Amino acid sequence: MPQAAKELRIPPPFAGINLATGVDKLQPHEALNLRGFEFDEYGTLGVPRAPKSLGTVVVGQKVLSAHIFQRSVGATQLIIHLDDGSLRFSTDFLTSSTVATWTTIATGLSTTKPFHYITWLSKVWMANGVNDFRSWDGAASATFASAPKGAFLALWRDTMWMSGDTTNPDRIYQCAAGDPTVWPALNFVDIEKGASKGITGITSVESSLVTFKLLTTHIIYDPVEYTNRRIDSGKGCLSHFSIVGHMGAIYFVSHLGVCRFLGDGPSEIVSDKIQPMFDDLYVFGTALGAQALDTDRETHIWGFSFENFVGWYIPSNSWSQYIKYFPSLPEKPWLFGTPTEVPSANKSVAVSVREPGEYQQLYRVGGSPAILVREYGGDITDALDCEWSSAWFDWDMPTEEKYVDMVQILHRGPLDVRIKRNYDDDEFREVATGLDHGEPELQESTIYTDEYARSIQLYISSTANPGERKSLVGSGVSGLASITRFQSAIAAVTVTAQLLGKMRR
Repeated sequence: MPQAAKELRIPPPFAGINLATGVDKLQPHEALNLRGFEFDEYGTLGVPRAPKSLGTVVVGQKVLSAHIFQRSVGATQLIIHLDDGSLRFSTDFLTSSTVATWTTIATGLSTTKPFHYITWLSKVWMANGVNDFRSWDGAASATFASAPKGAFLALWRDTMWMSGDTTNPDRIYQCAAGDPTVWPALNFVDIEKGASKGITGITSVESSLVTFKLLTTHIIYDPVEYTNRRIDSGKGCLSHFSIVGHMGAIYFVSHLGVCRFLGDGPSEIVSDKIQPMFDDLYVFGTALGAQALDTDRETHIWGFSFENFVGWYIPSNSWSQYIKYFPSLPEKPWLFGTPTEVPSANKSVAVSVREPGEYQQLYRVGGSPAILVREYGGDITDALDCEWSSAWFDWDMPTEEKYVDMVQILHRGPLDVRIKRNYDDDEFREVATGLDHGEPELQESTIYTDEYARSIQLYISSTANPGERKSLVGSGVSGLASITRFQSAIAAVTVTAQLLGKMRR
């Protein structure tokens, strides 16, 4: 006779993807696959607006780097460096549906080494380790042949710092106080000279200048005497462009995965749940086989900060994908996916900008030819492919047969629901197609699965255009602006089953 029904509930927040734990050991609110969805501030999964291509930048060229130049006087500029050796900018990228106007700043620059940019003193300062250090004020550029040829820049204590000089790979230079056009000959320090392949990236926090090597991290805590010390002997940074500041914290990608800088001590690895994707990609920054990352550590990972998450585009020789981390949510979940609108085998460079009175925007440039994409700029009729594969449910009794009675989903918008059974890789069985109440608020759907199985796995995907849902900020009477919320979303899932007696199979 059947025993009492057993429920398994997945309340919010969802915990994101977990690639590191065996499929039979995942927590109910973890996922084996989680692509395309985003998390709102409460941990609900939602279908965001699709990306929108703003057009080809230059036919036949690839992007090497990009920067948003916001200034007190004049329009905001998007600056890009292409592999034809040109440096260009556009001012109509914020509002145009197709960006056709690109003005050349300079030509004859490196075709392989990307610029790193810093906005300071109402100018953009640029270095790539090959070309002369240069500046751009929005209308005119200048070069400084006497400056070091470093590749990485950072600001600390009203001073610009530079590293990545191939002639002196362990060296960090300091400009004259408040003047990056002057670099005194004695303003430098070597960090553990000759102890590794050199400095791979620099950034700053309030109390120190953070210096990364491939496998170690150091800080300079005295800007006059250059006093420094090693603070992490096991983790360094693979790519200077992977260093991201987000909500007061510094994140970067090491050979062990994504790390959060903790100050005067070893950094914390935060990517433990997606660790397998790093195991096959890195051996101290060296490419492995046909599926490996680009061999140039300085360019293959580009990080960004956007709203409530931080992310990285990770290219290789034959594919490209992004990973996203949500440190503001209790479960600190991860998402991953493949960029759309840009050929997957090429690099993607990301920049974000917030203009007064406007939503924050995230832009991506990549592919061959280089295409500019507004990440969440698609029309509400543009479809976006999103999918979630749940953990396997066996109610901690993997050998016992159950009658899986029903699945209840608290959701909004259209969804497709399929299931797998008994840890098999057989085709999914459709149980609900186009599940939709047509209501703007969350509704509960009940699916009677009528399935006999020892274990099941749910697969939920979006079936239609995500659209757009508005929620008022503050009182509905106050007339304040509305903010966008996910139209299609999953808030909670409950699976109910009855335990049967042992059966001969």
